[in-house]
Amino acid sequence: MTSRLRISGIILKNINYGEKDRIATILSAELGLFTAIMRGAAGSRKRYGGFLEIFSTVSADVAPGEGLRMCKILRADLMNPRGAIAADLSKISCASVICEAAASFFREGQGKGRAFSILEAALDSINDAGTDFSNIFMCAYLVKTLKLCGFLPQPKCSSCGSRSSKELGLAVHHAQFVCLNCAKRLHACAVMEYGEEVFELLEILLMARFADIVKSEASGGAAASGLVRLLKFLTADILGHEIKSFSWVEG
Repeated sequence: MTSRLRISGIILKNINYGEKDRIATILSAELGLFTAIMRGAAGSRKRYGGFLEIFSTVSADVAPGEGLRMCKILRADLMNPRGAIAADLSKISCASVICEAAASFFREGQGKGRAFSILEAALDSINDAGTDFSNIFMCAYLVKTLKLCGFLPQPKCSSCGSRSSKELGLAVHHAQFVCLNCAKRLHACAVMEYGEEVFELLEILLMARFADIVKSEASGGAAASGLVRLLKFLTADILGHEIKSFSWVEG
């Protein structure tokens, strides 16, 4: 990494450090996931622009730290504040799940390129669309990113290979799908059942562009609520801990 690099990044998290400094967790197209310190951020809006707000995209001059841990932000310019998210509690909840998930799915230096583009598109979609679509865009982000990371299980029974979505459930603590027939034979795990429409919605969101989701019929209802619950448990199994922001989301 050079002594200074101009990056485009989305702020996933920031915390106060001492009286004047802040530490931010950022996902950028160029560096992937990294943490950075902003010296004097609490008293310098001119120098750091809108860098104090999560969900926003900034263009920043970054100086390296040890690897990508604790880089230093020399200057930042606000590119996209996504102000409509901050004005709506439902949007805040869904965007918070997305940012917390991004910070959990990727390790330091991961999440460049396509991962950044998916995150950016998801947050833009939540910011620009009506409140009713917030959950569905959140689900679309999680499905697409789990697939990108290789975490999304195939929509078929992990035991017998059946692809009948009418009979699939989530094997709790195993991060796999299993048909209900096999679940009766496999007593080693509990199975959460979901309707056929939930798996159909999962497939739609996996393939659809964010710009096309609003135009489709994948906008809500029981299927969306079921998919929110499925992804809540699936991500907890994969990560080994719950995404805390899910507690704010209606599902």
